[in-house]
Amino acid sequence: DYRSGRPHNSFDLRLEPGAEVDFAWRDYASQPSYRAGPHFTVHDGQLEVDGKKLARLPFGQWLHFAVSADLGPGRTGRWTLQVNVPGRTGLAWTNLPVGSTQFKTLTWIAFDSVADKRAVFFLDNFKLDVSHE
Repeated sequence: DYRSGRPHNSFDLRLEPGAEVDFAWRDYASQPSYRAGPHFTVHDGQLEVDGKKLARLPFGQWLHFAVSADLGPGRTGRWTLQVNVPGRTGLAWTNLPVGSTQFKTLTWIAFDSVADKRAVFFLDNFKLDVSHE
């Protein structure tokens, strides 16, 4: 569990046609339900946060994602997302709202396939570290 500092989570994701991905940080400290932290979805190649379309992502290429948010007493309820797409300038969004204002502790990171038909995505180079500056 991560209760303080600023976790930095990065990974590479390769989407194939039909892939639908749901990514989320979760706080299960208040079981049985969880509090949602940073969260995005990719549906039909469209990156979305909180129902807002942010970017069209290509299929069949490795994409690099970076997610960070503050935890503990310094938490702001906001997070940042960076996506590097081959051949494009890096994409970045700051001040994105976490799913729940009660999100305090990072206990779980989820990558879910939410496709209703056979689909594939690949995950590689997963990293998680925390800075306490």
